[in-house]
Amino acid sequence: MENPHIKITTTASAYDKIGDITAEPGRTLLVVDVILEDNGYNDLLIAPGDFSVKINDAIYHHDIAWHNLKSIGRQYLTNELEISDSTQIRKNGEIYLQNGKIRKGSLLFENVPLEIKNYEFLWVLAKSFNTTIDGVHFGKGSSSSNKQQ
Repeated sequence: MENPHIKITTTASAYDKIGDITAEPGRTLLVVDVILEDNGYNDLLIAPGDFSVKINDAIYHHDIAWHNLKSIGRQYLTNELEISDSTQIRKNGEIYLQNGKIRKGSLLFENVPLEIKNYEFLWVLAKSFNTTIDGVHFGKGSSSSNKQQ
């Protein structure tokens, strides 16, 4: 592909309780629905620890590999047991997205502030690839002044 790129689109929703997880007082459980589109790269690793959110100028890292989100009708982004396309799995169980593939799923960020004034989804590898996250361009050829941390 002449101009490979990754496109990530997100939608965030706040919850007080999901299954047996309850938010601390003054906090919320933030579920981010993610659509990750790979256009031109092969073996793109999707690792849960590579994602975070920036809320009210503080960064909240995603450090849990998997949560059961079935009680709110969601599939976890990095749950290899819920992948229908076998070209997205390697033998070691990690998820690798292939060129032309789309991965949809959700990530849970626990105990973020209840009052969210501003929100930004972050991917640690965004600068390494030609990447657009929610309309903001990062990485190769980026002219945006809004850079990931």
